[in-house]
Amino acid sequence: MQRYIFAVSIPSHIQEIIHTLCKRVTGHDSPVRFHHVTIIPPFFLKNNISLLLFQKLISSFSFDPFHAHLSALDHFEQHDRNILVALVEPQTTFEKIYRRLQHIVASSIEIDQTPYTGGQVPTFQAHITMDYNAPAATTSHLSSITPPDQEWDVTSVELYKEVGRGIWELVPARDAS
Repeated sequence: MQRYIFAVSIPSHIQEIIHTLCKRVTGHDSPVRFHHVTIIPPFFLKNNISLLLFQKLISSFSFDPFHAHLSALDHFEQHDRNILVALVEPQTTFEKIYRRLQHIVASSIEIDQTPYTGGQVPTFQAHITMDYNAPAATTSHLSSITPPDQEWDVTSVELYKEVGRGIWELVPARDAS
């Protein structure tokens, strides 16, 4: 089954910051291929929902553009792996977008629970994943690292499909593949 996500893409200057921060914390560049803020985590379309129908369902979704910025570094565990993330603000704005979009698509999707320990999808928190398996010892000093004060404009949430492990491709509007 085809997996999808809804995500906010990250401009190149923020991607560069993510790589620099990851290298500072772990000693290596970020191994993540597609830096983004996940709004709706990996999901499948339900059997009775075609991609074309789904795109029609979401076509009117919009929000007022806003500025986002990195606020702090953090980590959490999934399947005994230490996930290194950069938290993104304004959390409340991202959360409102998540709730509105979730309300629109809830009856049409099935969240893929396999990435989550015990199949428990965590509470929404806007973040950018920097490393899916950071050494635990490297995350003990995260509170002492402050991300640079750089903003970017958030103007859309887009649908992506997984085309390979960890490789996500933008789904063009009305693409029925």
